[in-house]
Parts: sequence; C-alpha cells; structure tokens
Amino acid sequence: MQLNQNLTQLFLLLHYQEKMKHLKRTVKFFLILSMTFPSLLLAESLSQEEIHALMNRVELRQMDGRDMAQVPLKLILEMALERTLGL
Repeated sequence: MQLNQNLTQLFLLLHYQEKMKHLKRTVKFFLILSMTFPSLLLAESLSQEEIHALMNRVELRQMDGRDMAQVPLKLILEMALERTLGL
C-alpha cells in the first residue's frame, strides 16, 4: 500500500513538473510577444510625411558600392524618446 502511494505521489510530482515546464515556456513566449508586438505596430505606423521628414535629416553615403544612411545619434535618441513617450 505504501509503495502504491509513493508511486502515485512520484507520478503526480513528475506530471506537475512537466506542466510547470510547459507553463514557463508559454509565459516566456507571451512575454516576448508582448514586448515585440507593440514595436511592430509602431514600425508600421509612420506616415509618408514622417518618412520624408526623417529622410531629410539623414545623410546618404556610398560605402563599398552600397548605399548607407548616416544617422546622427541625436536623431536616434529623439526618435526613441518620442516612441517611448507615445506608448
């Protein structure tokens, strides 16, 4: 009888541990999704006027035959601050 109870408890413990692993994976997935999804929405929400204004503030250069945008750090920080306050 005692052996049967011990086996049952062991089975329940293993089952609980497996469920907890699954729950932890699910929680991690939703945390990552909740951090990523708003930024994806914001990335698609720029109007054509905003894009044009940003392009005027960026210097385009050619480096190794490729077009590159030289973006001032001040512009990056301003955009990050605007986006953060907009959330």
